Amino acid sequence: MSDSIEEETAIPGQTQTETKSAEENKREQIDTITNKAQTLHLLKPKGLTLTILFQGSSLNYGEGFGNYSELKKLNRYNGVLYSVSSRQSMRYSIFVQGVKEFGWEPSLVRPAGREISSNENNDTEGRDTINDDSSFGKKSVTQLLSTIVASPETDLFGYFDTNIQITDSEETANSAGKSEKNKTVEATVSRTSVVRISPAISMEPYQGDTEMLTNKFQGDKIQAQPNIATSEIHQSIYCYTISIDLHRVGTEQDEIGTRMSFGGGKDNPNNSKAFQKFQNYIRSQQISYDERKKRVLQLLDIIGRLYRDIRGRREDLKPLFIVGGVYDVCNPFFLNVVKIDNNKLGKKDFQPRIKPEPLVQLLKDTSYTIYGIDKNDKKATTSSKNIRDETFIGIRDGFFNNMKDDFNISDQDNFFGNVASPEVAISKVKQMVERYYNIELAEDYNMINNNAITTTNSST
Repeated sequence: MSDSIEEETAIPGQTQTETKSAEENKREQIDTITNKAQTLHLLKPKGLTLTILFQGSSLNYGEGFGNYSELKKLNRYNGVLYSVSSRQSMRYSIFVQGVKEFGWEPSLVRPAGREISSNENNDTEGRDTINDDSSFGKKSVTQLLSTIVASPETDLFGYFDTNIQITDSEETANSAGKSEKNKTVEATVSRTSVVRISPAISMEPYQGDTEMLTNKFQGDKIQAQPNIATSEIHQSIYCYTISIDLHRVGTEQDEIGTRMSFGGGKDNPNNSKAFQKFQNYIRSQQISYDERKKRVLQLLDIIGRLYRDIRGRREDLKPLFIVGGVYDVCNPFFLNVVKIDNNKLGKKDFQPRIKPEPLVQLLKDTSYTIYGIDKNDKKATTSSKNIRDETFIGIRDGFFNNMKDDFNISDQDNFFGNVASPEVAISKVKQMVERYYNIELAEDYNMINNNAITTTNSST
């Protein structure tokens, strides 16, 4: 950035102190531009979506009853049962693996009800300040408190904070015109999840299999009768979809994604200086583009080697099939499209087959329009994109009864060149993520440099 800034030369009759002051003033202007670019610039919307198939066994149990452990299941219209690993269980496995492998910081959690001072000396972790812990367990709600800067958990998976007590240390006039000080107002902040995960639903019906368990080995140590329990079991191919709003990672600037209300939504927030300062504080929370990119790339690494620990087992949830990419719209394109044809080959062999027809039709016919503004003449522009140009498919060789050219769109199209292993497909998506954040960062630096030159020219 310094290369674009011309050095000030002393004007005849001007003292060295005055020259230094002018240089400092120019630097302050450039710092202001830099801060504005880094703080106020919300990135262009981009959506990453991946639909994944993996094989697992008995991934998520419900409440059950007695000594009977029941799998979480859903019942389709035809009466067929499918086992389910809930969205919460998938989120838990992903985040815990992030803690183990990348040192992700879990958010602080406390019951609702805390006090935040709106004075100018309030530190950047003010939202973590607790007013009273005595309400824990008394109709209180456990909530995430760490900022998105401090914890990837609040950044990637969102939070919902209610009953935030904000104290205004300044004197303000109430509705009657009387001066009030240290008035407490209530706020609510809701950050919708940046990383959205669908439940992992089995692609093969649950057939009612169970397993009887005993602790006979332990009972034999003391010549006691063993205890008996029964658990439902199910091994299947599972399918889930993960979608990420890349432009919302590491920032609270998006007013749709991060919403704030004052006084339960009944009061006018413009009447409270405390709430306005609190609102500015929340909007100012952000991390650098490099850190945003780092968190997303780490998340993709986790997805590529995901596992789940449950009941003494470690289930491998890494992709056997994956389809997706990065797009200018935030749509889970492949959520309801990936289907399995359970084709039995003889009595001994069983090799599932992915139905290519829904995918091929989607890739062939789905396009979207991008609206923008030309940087030179400032006129509105439109362009059309087909999702096949930004989509990658990864499939494990030998597991499915499919060939690469099953996903070819037409005789003239060479889309099956985008079909490789799941590892290669994830690496291609990671490249698209890096390109997105690097381009946005470069555009901000160009804005900084251009404004720096303008500032220098206007001061000479």
